[in-house]
Amino acid sequence: MKRYIAVVLTIFAVLAVSDKASFALEAEPIISAMQARYEKISTVTAVFTQEVSTQTGGVLKSEGEFFFKKPGRMKWLYTMPEKDVVVSNGKTLWVFQPDLNQVIEKPMEAGAGALVISFLSGLGELKDEFDITLAAVNDDAKNHVLNLEPKKTHPGIKRMTMELDKKTLIVVKTVVQDHLGNTTAITFSGIKTDIPLKDSFFEYKPPKGAAVVRP
Repeated sequence: MKRYIAVVLTIFAVLAVSDKASFALEAEPIISAMQARYEKISTVTAVFTQEVSTQTGGVLKSEGEFFFKKPGRMKWLYTMPEKDVVVSNGKTLWVFQPDLNQVIEKPMEAGAGALVISFLSGLGELKDEFDITLAAVNDDAKNHVLNLEPKKTHPGIKRMTMELDKKTLIVVKTVVQDHLGNTTAITFSGIKTDIPLKDSFFEYKPPKGAAVVRP
């Protein structure tokens, strides 16, 4: 389940820069413009690749498709290595693990998932939740790189990095590091916005015979 919590977290992410004061003011207009951009978007779809690196040196690679719709619906359809499914209708979160023939069902409660949902819905203010700094990059770099550290201790996040396309201000890569030293990096491609998606697409019915676990 831990790798899915990291996924739900990741519409953000990079390691903290050394001089926060020098970059903080530069990050302010970028993060404000990004949030303004997302507030105007109703849906987001993309292909994603994910790499989870553990402190022991292991790497778990996966890929699939991501879908989001306001106010707070999202779906992650994994295509490899397993066809896992993560779905939320904004109130309930379902995680289907076919290798275990198991569905974890739980409320989309306050915390990591709610934070991301709030931001994508145009309701969250990243500046209220994180200390944000702008990483130094070459002028010809395609992306802005923002470093985010939670203002309050969060069990699943130690630090994060987020890369934004300079032209579209859409998130194209996120990296999340937890307190155990594990890192989850997700790269988005083929990003499309405002594609019609029905609310029913974000409902989920466990497969026949699958065990349903409600923590």
